[in-house]
Amino acid sequence: MRCLPLRDGSCAAVLSLFTSFGYFGDLDDHAPLLREIARVLAPGGRWCLDHLNAFAVRRELAAGDVVRERRLGACLVRERRRLGPEGRRVLKDVRIRPLGGANGQASADGVPPQGLDYTESVALFAPEELDALCRAAGLVRVAEFGGYDGRSFDAEAAERWLLIYEREARP
Repeated sequence: MRCLPLRDGSCAAVLSLFTSFGYFGDLDDHAPLLREIARVLAPGGRWCLDHLNAFAVRRELAAGDVVRERRLGACLVRERRRLGPEGRRVLKDVRIRPLGGANGQASADGVPPQGLDYTESVALFAPEELDALCRAAGLVRVAEFGGYDGRSFDAEAAERWLLIYEREARP
């Protein structure tokens, strides 16, 4: 992601969907990626970012961890969401286990008999932080939405934070 195999200015748009942004360490660790996005965008090109609503995530997890279990094919998936240090990241511990007697199907789906365990860690950006990082890369926010249906962003109600940044004209 930090070195896209594309020519400078070759894209009219770049899409970052399904919370595909925010996985690097500190906030400043995302700067090289933002510069790379700006590099491949043509002047006036747009970066469309689908990200978590940090306000809603912090509110949901303020009282403690949230645990959800669901069946997915031949497996049971258990997800525990929690806030990281200082509330700067959301951590999701995922445990996937084959259902009893379903090891063969789970294995065909890529889940070994002992199951899988991993943790996702995604940065929770304040709007002004993300805007500042983007501005430094030559990207300016031109729109934001609270859902794919085009509704206005409401920090108290929106589950998603959909942002559109535009590449400034190159000097």
